[in-house]
Amino acid sequence: MVKCPTYSPYYQHQGNIYPISPLIIFTLSLLLFSTSIILRTGTDTARFFYLLLEEEDGLIENITFLSFLVTGLIAATIAKHTTSTKPKLLYIAAFLLFLFIAGEEISWGQRLIGFSTPEPLQHLNDQGETTIHNILAISFLFHYGFSITCFLLTILSITSLLITPTKRIKWRTPHWCLILFFLYPSLNVINLEILDILIQNIASDTAAQATKLYIAGNMEMSEVVGSTILVFTEEIGEMMFAFGCLFWFSMQYQIVNYKTTKA
Repeated sequence: MVKCPTYSPYYQHQGNIYPISPLIIFTLSLLLFSTSIILRTGTDTARFFYLLLEEEDGLIENITFLSFLVTGLIAATIAKHTTSTKPKLLYIAAFLLFLFIAGEEISWGQRLIGFSTPEPLQHLNDQGETTIHNILAISFLFHYGFSITCFLLTILSITSLLITPTKRIKWRTPHWCLILFFLYPSLNVINLEILDILIQNIASDTAAQATKLYIAGNMEMSEVVGSTILVFTEEIGEMMFAFGCLFWFSMQYQIVNYKTTKA
């Protein structure tokens, strides 16, 4: 049995805990959660600053990319130190998945390197980029897959409060301190669904304009459908999800590493 007195992110080889506790992680998630809402719904200056952070190839997108990339590398490291076949295969699959997500997040370096989108893909991709998740015919699969994953991880994070630390460690379920990291993108999904329902009751031209304003992150859209529901956005949701996965797999790594050093 792994003797872990708490489910904190990092261990020394001797089993001592670094002073990064679940409470600190939860506080970080709370600060990100509340700050994003304040900037999104605050003054014109706050919203302008928010849009600068959220723009294409901006700070938020790059942080999200790096978080997914590092999470993938952690998954690969865990797989390397895992001897059981099934868990090893799952961590290898996680590595490939996070590597794919990281690549998709920056369009596989298209804007950084400067290569053009292959012509067949230009007509299939709704953003004209070298990405798979934006292909019109299958984009809904990624949307609903991401939505279901966020809801499930939110529920698992909440239920971790009801099980013992030993079972939480054994089952590798997300710690309760990660709840807000997975809750934010879940609320964004609900936000989008409510938006879709509302714009169905607006004239098509107005609805199209509203959608464009929302995608651009322009809160003037609140004049069309009301500001109270337009506080969550996709870019922030992806960053929060990436942070949640990063901390979750970091916790799993320290458990595997603790087992290895104690063996």
